[in-house]
Amino acid sequence: MFKAIASLVEVPRMKFYRKIVLTSGLFDADWYRLAYPYIVRDNIDPLTHFLRSGKQYGLSPSRAFDAARYLEEHEEARRSHLNPLLHYLKHGQARGLAI
Repeated sequence: MFKAIASLVEVPRMKFYRKIVLTSGLFDADWYRLAYPYIVRDNIDPLTHFLRSGKQYGLSPSRAFDAARYLEEHEEARRSHLNPLLHYLKHGQARGLAI
């Protein structure tokens, strides 16, 4: 039962995350496919893969945003346990954190 409720919450959250990442200009699907070619082989949508697995595997969304460097330079982002790009878009950008 809890899984069903969690999935009902995840769908709107994923849609929101997709929207803010796409409008940020910091996700480059072509670059992502080249950097992580297994997603092409496995026919995975690059943005979905990034949102679901990017943090876990330390993946960057584009050449313009180095996720590992962002986490290294911003302790609060590491402590937040958010995907680094989502942290930047939700908190860091407004506070002027460097990317």
